[in-house]
Amino acid sequence: MQREKIVVVEDEAVVALDLQCALEDMGHSVCAVCSSVAGALEAVERHSPTLVLMDIQLQGAGDGIDACNRIYQRWQLPVIFLSAFADKATLRRAAGSKPFGYMMKPFLNKELEAVIRVARARHDVERLVARSEQRLALVVEAAELGVWEWDARADQLRGDARFDELWGATICPSFAGLSAMLRRIHPSDRAQVTASIKPLGYFQCSFRGRRESGEYVWMELFGNRRQTETGETLVGALRELSEAAPAQP
Repeated sequence: MQREKIVVVEDEAVVALDLQCALEDMGHSVCAVCSSVAGALEAVERHSPTLVLMDIQLQGAGDGIDACNRIYQRWQLPVIFLSAFADKATLRRAAGSKPFGYMMKPFLNKELEAVIRVARARHDVERLVARSEQRLALVVEAAELGVWEWDARADQLRGDARFDELWGATICPSFAGLSAMLRRIHPSDRAQVTASIKPLGYFQCSFRGRRESGEYVWMELFGNRRQTETGETLVGALRELSEAAPAQP
């Protein structure tokens, strides 16, 4: 089990002390104990913990849900709620803050230990995904790829800024379908592209695409056509291969 560096936010001193002793018996380190939103934010800023255990009812202005929102937005730290409140309104607000756990008082130490382990596993996975997405974004930018997606059910095509730059404003993400993109492909290449993207699975093809100016340029299309619970989707990338191509006959 990973040893956590924990900030405890609890408005009852006796409960906070018991919690600190329990956490230290589990092998964790409690770097700060506080009882308010302001105290929680200051403790996180000063001690750089790996985890926060948060009561919902706190001293002063705001509550634990407010603190959780601010902590995760600024530091992306996992927060676990330890609360005696289970009313619908509180649970709804708490769920909106996306905590890494919610435990009702009183609880057993082994239950707390299990929730901490699950929170750690989830947070580690989220960090790996975030790093992967950052690396992917850098690769896409360096390769000058335009990323796009098509939803078959709505027949709606959406692309990022680079995709829009390659095609121009005529293919508008708010209303255009896949046919709008296919119409911009050179007539001699359109059948080949249509055949490539029709089956489920991965595809790759090169073609001449027409810009809004009427000029044709060579482009390369990558993608994956998938079947989802809501219907078929196409997700892919587009890049320009050269500045010019033969004009339409």
